[in-house]
Amino acid sequence: MRWWQPLVVMLVITWIIGDHPLTVHARSIVSPDTAVKITLNSVIGDSDERISFAAPTLDAFEPDVAYNPITNQYLVVFVRPRAGGGTNEFEIYGQFVDAVTGVLLPPSAPGAEVSGTAFRISRNGNDLANDPFDAYSPVVSYSARDNVFLVAWTADNTNPLIDCANPSAGRAGYRAAGAFEIYVQVVAADGDLLIRDTCGNPQDDRISEINVLFYRTNFAGRTPDWDAFSPSVAYNSQNGEFLICWSDDRANGFLSQSFAEQGGEFEIRCQRFSLDPHPTRRFIGQIGPNDFLVSRAGFDVSNPATRPDYDAVTPAIAYNSVDNQWFVVWSADNNAIGVEDGEFEIYGQILAADGTQAHLLPGIGSNYRDDHRISFVGENNGCADASCDAYRPAVAHNPDRNQYLVAWFGDNTNGFEEVYVSLRQPTGFGTSVSNQRVSFSSNGTDNRFKGLDVDLAYDPYQREWLVVWRSDPTVNDRFEIYGQRFNADTDGSTPLTPVGGGNFLIGSTPVLAPSAFQASSSGLARPLPNGEAETPPSTLYNPVNWHRVAPRLVATGTGRFMTVWSSYLNGVPANRQFEIFGRRLSFVPPTVQSAAWSDGSAASVLNDGDLISGTVNELRLTFAELLRNGNDSANYRLFSGAATTCDAANPNLLAGVRVDGATTIVTTTAQPLPDGQYSLLACATLTSVGGIPLGSDVSLFFTIDTTAPVLNLPDATTIEATGPAGVPVTFTATAVDAVSGAVAVTCTPASGSTFPLGTTTVTCTATDAAGNTASGSFPVTVGDTTAPTLTLPPNLTREATGPAGAPVTFTATAVDAVSGAVAVTCTP
Repeated sequence: MRWWQPLVVMLVITWIIGDHPLTVHARSIVSPDTAVKITLNSVIGDSDERISFAAPTLDAFEPDVAYNPITNQYLVVFVRPRAGGGTNEFEIYGQFVDAVTGVLLPPSAPGAEVSGTAFRISRNGNDLANDPFDAYSPVVSYSARDNVFLVAWTADNTNPLIDCANPSAGRAGYRAAGAFEIYVQVVAADGDLLIRDTCGNPQDDRISEINVLFYRTNFAGRTPDWDAFSPSVAYNSQNGEFLICWSDDRANGFLSQSFAEQGGEFEIRCQRFSLDPHPTRRFIGQIGPNDFLVSRAGFDVSNPATRPDYDAVTPAIAYNSVDNQWFVVWSADNNAIGVEDGEFEIYGQILAADGTQAHLLPGIGSNYRDDHRISFVGENNGCADASCDAYRPAVAHNPDRNQYLVAWFGDNTNGFEEVYVSLRQPTGFGTSVSNQRVSFSSNGTDNRFKGLDVDLAYDPYQREWLVVWRSDPTVNDRFEIYGQRFNADTDGSTPLTPVGGGNFLIGSTPVLAPSAFQASSSGLARPLPNGEAETPPSTLYNPVNWHRVAPRLVATGTGRFMTVWSSYLNGVPANRQFEIFGRRLSFVPPTVQSAAWSDGSAASVLNDGDLISGTVNELRLTFAELLRNGNDSANYRLFSGAATTCDAANPNLLAGVRVDGATTIVTTTAQPLPDGQYSLLACATLTSVGGIPLGSDVSLFFTIDTTAPVLNLPDATTIEATGPAGVPVTFTATAVDAVSGAVAVTCTPASGSTFPLGTTTVTCTATDAAGNTASGSFPVTVGDTTAPTLTLPPNLTREATGPAGAPVTFTATAVDAVSGAVAVTCTP
């Protein structure tokens, strides 16, 4: 078995995990303050999130992860001993993870075999205490059409259950322990296992056929010596089917009989798997050519004896939704011109949706040498031989540019292992971006520091690539998980442009294990397939062992990712336990989930653009993710007025804070904040859709107004009544607010009302936009100081009627403007 087989104002900023935004003001702000301006790589949470709980006596390793956008959950699959079984009976388990909160969710499917919140997926072996059968290397992919996952793995399984009345019978069959094949299971979104036997029990569906029918018909009674390892799986969204590829050393029909018996030449084979319904089964399952050959490592018709010297291993698959094609890549020591036995490079092949070769790449000839070489390790550094190699590739597709990115790790300079990438056209041909170095672990003089075990994914939201790997750049063998983002909106004519600065730390394992990944003299003392011992003298050159801790990555398509890996739970060499850990990542602008202002006790909701009429002693902001960039953090600044830049020299700067924790308090020189407008800006360069830099694109503007408007009222007024009811009185009352400007005034009685005789108090109020109210009053007196108007007869002449004169009658009237007709008294 070989290496590839298995003011004082406090600004309180609180971070929680989630994806639900609060609408806040966003604008493009370019800051000249480069000294504090940083580009953010956002790692959610303060520490690695533990996903498996196999310890203290068991181990979990070899994780993979897929994303379900319907439930907004991740499915993490991994290897661990069966709960209740022996310590060396390894099975495949799954764990659902809430993408928003990171909470581990148990399956809701009835009858699921659950250990904690994880559930068992594989049904390998006979489930007895002495079970010698194992399952390893799980991979997982998701189908949005059917809302299911396909999980594939390698295992030396036994026969399925055949006697429903006697479930324990018939389990030990023609497959012997150590004869590894590829198996799959379809997992529903609730954790239900959809491939079942005739008894209704979950059943692993064998995909590869190496040691089964061939042994029955040709080598009956012989111990199998062929194996299928390192499966990879991808989903075809147009056809509703998966492609599963692996590496196996089966006996090919054109090989000599003696070599056919012993196997040993590894090639890449694939199988299509359809989710379309079958008349008698839930799925059609395997379709198309059976275990069709993809690689041609060492195919030399003229010299068959050389074939066992060349191998193709560790495939990876990307699906091209634009052309409905597959790109399969692998590591091989092909016998192409200029490549010798033991010199591993990365090769690939473009396949049509039906598995046939879609592009005949250079090198096709009578010797079947049609594998397309991708890496050229050591070509320019005097190491173009078996001393320098490229291992375990990863590949992803960019549908926006219809390009592939292939990544691998290798020692382009002898002994200095780092991560490299190559951008490829849809035909598989390369661009000028070839062998671009991604990781920078070594210092160029000490090859003990390495970048290994790479994975990558494409984010259509940001149009970025994210590459992850494990590396020990600071302490030899202290491996952590690192990442690097690249702008994917490029034609490939120039090297990929890094986004977010340089290599950034993703896994912070020392929080849990101060000597994480510290290799002992015996390496990782964990069981390998078929009981194989670890390759001495070091784990550094034994990728079989390290493959178990390799990070795996999945993108959600919304600027967010999750990466998972296996790590020591503690750093004691004699008592190491592997568990699965992960980190959720977000590279979208940090979203304000909620905001509040407080006087130090009660808090009120704060929205962008709000006017606040209370005493502001605290601002509390809750963000969707915790922003980190290694040891750096997001920078926020509070300005008075409508700030448009993050310039630290702005005289209106009141406070600044580097957010790097659950709570951050910023103290200014004034308490409480005086009335006026304020701007809270995120002074960090972020990237939005399409790679367009928006600068400080998180901003919150608010105004404090605690002062009532100023009323301008008339003085006391006296006015003559014009009638019995008094007199209509008009007046002018105004109000001006320092923030709101002119404010409407309401008076009672209102101007133009008829005021009665006597004194009436007019009360006026004015309320500004913040709710501050001013009140005032003035008196209005209505009087009656005008005498009535007399109407008298004209001069009268009368003839005397007697010695006393004559009686004279007349009429005199009087009318008053207020009282009307009034009595007149005349004398005589």
